[in-house]
Amino acid sequence: MRQLDMDEKTLEMVAMTLRRSELFEGMPEPQLLRGAKSATLLHFTEGEVLMEEGQPADCFYVVLTGEAVVQVAHPRRGDTIDVGRLAAGDVIGEMGPLLDEPRSATVVAKDAILALQYKREVLLSLFEHLPRFALSMCKMLAGRLHNASRKIPLPDHDDGAEPPPPDVLGLLPAGFCLRNRVVPLSVDDGVLQVGFMADPSPAVVASIGDQVPGVEVRAVRVDPAFWDRAMEG
Repeated sequence: MRQLDMDEKTLEMVAMTLRRSELFEGMPEPQLLRGAKSATLLHFTEGEVLMEEGQPADCFYVVLTGEAVVQVAHPRRGDTIDVGRLAAGDVIGEMGPLLDEPRSATVVAKDAILALQYKREVLLSLFEHLPRFALSMCKMLAGRLHNASRKIPLPDHDDGAEPPPPDVLGLLPAGFCLRNRVVPLSVDDGVLQVGFMADPSPAVVASIGDQVPGVEVRAVRVDPAFWDRAMEG
């Protein structure tokens, strides 16, 4: 990680990216520039860690260029699972400093990244002096809460059952299963039963139907131990 100076040319690029960010979109130019100048400009090389799951959270980031990978710890194997991607304009890690809670995920630079870092004290100052920023933050968090509340509650699967055979496992790409922590379980009379470790969003369930056309998708909850056994099969 390397701190960079923010000259006028860089500030123009930063402002252009912030205009596309959830937190700064539609903000008047003077407030936008104040928000940009309040941050620290950092460069991360490929593979560098921006934040680590379980560690204290004292800042958040806005990605300017490059791409980052969001990872969470596998419940049994001890390695990590890729669960998301972040690109220019995306906000990373704002919940930790707001709630004073440890990081819920690890974020690693997929390639070289430029990012703005906002320390907790800067975040609080932006809330106090930029009302539009506070409103945007509230809207962003409300949107995430709304999406979480739309997730589908699931019945439990019999985790003593045999893991699915290879032909059923092959119905969904391994990368999709890892990202969404889902596993295809069985196909019977046009019904594809899939197991999730957590309640899925309607969009994820619909995506399974798109990938396996002609079946009805029924979702159940599986525990991490069963998911692990099934995926290793």
